[in-house]
Amino acid sequence: MFSKKILLFLIPLALFLSLVYNLKEINLATIRTVDPEYIHLVSSINLANGQYKLLSIENPATSLYLFNAIVIKLTHFLVANNRSLIDDYLLFPEKYVTSVRASLILITLLSLLGLGLIVYKYTGNLLQALFLQTIPFVSIEILNSCTIICPENFLVIIMIWYISLLVILRKNAFKEIYIVFYFSLLVALGMATKLTFIPLFIPPLFLFSKNKYRFYYLALIGSLALLIAFPVVIQYERFITWVNGLIFHSGLYGTGESKIVDIHLFWENLKKIFNTEILFSLTYIFLFITTVFFSFRKKKSDTAFPFLLSITIVFTIQIALTSKHFAIRYLIPSMMLTTYVIYELGALYLLYYKLLFVKKIKTTFPFLILLIIGLGLFSLIQFNLKYKDHRESRMGAYYFIEKKLAGKPIIIIPNYFGSSSVKYSLYFSAIWTGKYRDQYFGKLNQLFPDTYLYFPWNGKYNKWNSETSLLDILTTYDDMYIYCALDATIATEEDFNQEIKKKFDYYNHFGENITKIKKIYSSKYDAIYKLSIDRNKLINLYHYEEIKCDMENLSLDGKYFETNTNYRFSFNDNRTTATAFSGKYSQFLDKEHPWGCSVKISDVKLGSHYEVTLWKKSTDMNSLIVATTENSTDFYVSSNYVSQVKNGWERLKLTFDVDQKIENKQIQIYIWYNGEGNTFVDDFQIRIGSI
Repeated sequence: MFSKKILLFLIPLALFLSLVYNLKEINLATIRTVDPEYIHLVSSINLANGQYKLLSIENPATSLYLFNAIVIKLTHFLVANNRSLIDDYLLFPEKYVTSVRASLILITLLSLLGLGLIVYKYTGNLLQALFLQTIPFVSIEILNSCTIICPENFLVIIMIWYISLLVILRKNAFKEIYIVFYFSLLVALGMATKLTFIPLFIPPLFLFSKNKYRFYYLALIGSLALLIAFPVVIQYERFITWVNGLIFHSGLYGTGESKIVDIHLFWENLKKIFNTEILFSLTYIFLFITTVFFSFRKKKSDTAFPFLLSITIVFTIQIALTSKHFAIRYLIPSMMLTTYVIYELGALYLLYYKLLFVKKIKTTFPFLILLIIGLGLFSLIQFNLKYKDHRESRMGAYYFIEKKLAGKPIIIIPNYFGSSSVKYSLYFSAIWTGKYRDQYFGKLNQLFPDTYLYFPWNGKYNKWNSETSLLDILTTYDDMYIYCALDATIATEEDFNQEIKKKFDYYNHFGENITKIKKIYSSKYDAIYKLSIDRNKLINLYHYEEIKCDMENLSLDGKYFETNTNYRFSFNDNRTTATAFSGKYSQFLDKEHPWGCSVKISDVKLGSHYEVTLWKKSTDMNSLIVATTENSTDFYVSSNYVSQVKNGWERLKLTFDVDQKIENKQIQIYIWYNGEGNTFVDDFQIRIGSI
């Protein structure tokens, strides 16, 4: 007996080796999977830190976040060295990636072993137990999900236990009322993890023996799902808006046309499913035919037919949902049922037709076990070989940055999904912290004050979350470095290199050797440059016009502030003497009075440099300087970057350069408060530099 049970450890061991191999290959989350890993990681960090209003609730993924939060709290307790959780995460994010990944893998392996032991205990069928243990190997999507921080990873764990309960329920091996509770908990966890799990509530309804159990089951699911998904409940209006978008728009993530289904897109996605997931697709076709066939028979099995019908409904709904909003990973709950369905179909036909070659059929199952595991491993190896060059390029640049550029000023030009710089991952995750964003970016500015980002997809430079200008960056340093993820745009690598060099060589058209750029590292998908700047020459290129609004004097009609020029700053009737940075007056802004003074500047000149500053006193980071054109899609920049602190007041700074998109147009520069508290603002100043 003991020797047979030992066989149930073999497939979990094979999965363990497969996942360790995959982890080694995918390496750091920062190089390829900031979306979704860093989104879900930082949401879990927030939850562990007692911050419940999460931005990422679309999945809603709260089951995953609760599990991760426990792991994160334990990791922080063991290795944080008295640093706060957020500080430790921002300094060592990949430490938390590793601990969460490892914990999810451990639970997955223990669950798969538990599945085998449970099936063997309640059925006495070792072959069935081993066959069901192959479920992670039926798709590369499942194997990949097991090694990254994502809702699908947690769904794999849930589905393993879900199948265990199906086996127990169909064997009547346990008190049904207990099974009702266990199923309710699992389904609630699944629904709180991913909306695509919802169809999985159906099979137990078909299999419970009494209506009262069905009632208990549905009531418990509703109650438990709301409890587990409490970050969604406290933001239900936003979640409902998201769901409405998914239902009533034809594109991915609620985008596309305002219609429920785009027939052409639906058909194309359906073909992708059947061309990609061959084993699952064949299983579904055979299951569908079998269900239809047995529905016309007078005698139906008490358990087999309801089971097959319920699974057919689940598969059909999930295929339809995935075809509407396509991503193969949405099928994972159904794909996890594949081997169970194959086994049950085989058993059903053997039972009904009493085939003479039962023994031969049974001998094929060990072969099928090896075949499924072999194909899964082959797919995993092929997948990793496909991205091998990309990973090696990223990791080479990562080690170069970490060893040789630590603490040095750098401009990071990332690919959206990842780069060789952990700092981009931190930026990306901080964007996904919602109302806690200022807290994260405030700490990032303290920890890494000389880090900037340039985004090719919108042409903007950022000092963390505050937009800035290239000139403002270049006049700050004599030497700095530029890291380029060469797959950051659709341009060819050589074109991308030339584009980068052109950007930083621009000022040499107006003076000799103002900037010098030299490549110091190169690999297939990554390049690093050293940039040297003659700051005195660069600064002397510009002549500045200064516009000052100290908020002290009003025009004769009382509608505008007087300035040192002919420019007119709107008054807005919210001047106060309660406090001021200089003089007697400032402006008071709050939720009811969010707009400070503003000025319109016409016929802006190409190449002009704008530096806008403002002194403010407030209890939050919600005071902003904004510059925009009438059509904000042409141009819109904002900043709450604090460049100086003096006597309890903070100096905000916004800089931008005029390009072809806004040349000769009118821009409006204004003060905006978008918080729940209040702020005082004073000494609004604009410097316009012309070459």
